[in-house]
Amino acid sequence: MDQERPDQRRFPGMYWAVLVFLAGFAGLLLLAGYFYLLPAYAALNNGEIDQARQKQIVAFSSLLLAVLVVLLLLLMLIVFRVRRFFVNRAGVSPTRYSDAWAESARRLKIKERDDDTSS
Repeated sequence: MDQERPDQRRFPGMYWAVLVFLAGFAGLLLLAGYFYLLPAYAALNNGEIDQARQKQIVAFSSLLLAVLVVLLLLLMLIVFRVRRFFVNRAGVSPTRYSDAWAESARRLKIKERDDDTSS
């Protein structure tokens, strides 16, 4: 028999979603590297830039990579709702639905009539 793991039944598309997300982020990193980091590295190695400008380029490149990594983590938390793996839901009970008509009849208060006064 072909048995599935329990987590595969609960989150069937999660593995593909993770792969697509990571591939998209890898593409974003490649674009940032190709269009900014590699030209900045080439400019640093030419020796045409003074020391102060080199420090600025290095600092901005580090900031760019740090922002991309923080963006990766935040988007992963938002997109994949990682919180559900860390929150204990043992105390949550399912909602009980009662019959509305039976509940209204239970709450109904009826005044008693005096049968002696009616003649």
